[in-house]
Amino acid sequence: MNDDFNTGGAVGTLFEMRKVINGFVSAQQLDGSSRAGEAERAELTAALSLLRELAGLLGVFRKPLQKELSSGDNRFSGALMHLLIDVRAHARQHKHFELADKIRDGLVGLNVTLEDRPDGTLWRRE
Repeated sequence: MNDDFNTGGAVGTLFEMRKVINGFVSAQQLDGSSRAGEAERAELTAALSLLRELAGLLGVFRKPLQKELSSGDNRFSGALMHLLIDVRAHARQHKHFELADKIRDGLVGLNVTLEDRPDGTLWRRE
């Protein structure tokens, strides 16, 4: 553990594997221009599986963790956001800009961004 794990060398090896796999695809014409044999496809699948497994050890293909919401939470959040957007639009329409700004600023504090567009207001969590 006191020594370097040589992550750079490992990434370099993965890159070399990718080059070899791409060369195999080219040489066997597995890019979709012709029908590949079953053996070639099996070899390609095995090579890609190995590359993915080894890269996974370094976290290359990991997706960022996200809090999973149940469908009920998603529906509730969506409905609540729709309500807030409607209230904000109503406030803006009736020139209650202080209230509209307070809604927008409160949502920014919750990492929610509103985008006012000609076809309506969109929202997203940052």
